[in-house]
Amino acid sequence: MTYDPELHNRRSIRMPGYDYTSAGWYYVTLCVQDRIPNLSKVINDLHKLTDFGRDVEQSLKWLCERYDYVDLDSYIIMPNHIHGIIVIKESTDSLSGRYYVLKKRA
Repeated sequence: MTYDPELHNRRSIRMPGYDYTSAGWYYVTLCVQDRIPNLSKVINDLHKLTDFGRDVEQSLKWLCERYDYVDLDSYIIMPNHIHGIIVIKESTDSLSGRYYVLKKRA
């Protein structure tokens, strides 16, 4: 489906002025490009992850292993999108936190 401003006129639900890099609980939804259902399948009333879905699950868990200030509270992987609650904790280590993440990406 191509972008149609008449249909796709979502407004931002972000709180003006809030620093989204700060510690907190963040509800995240990510959709697969073109909403192709390649993350999981329903087979005999059971929800089964595909290889792509398992890769996504491993990547979510990797975030918590890589960054000690990140926790994954809960998540669900649907056929064409994922929902999750990611917890960004206050950092007590001077090498972790926002500065460290920005520095690593540069």
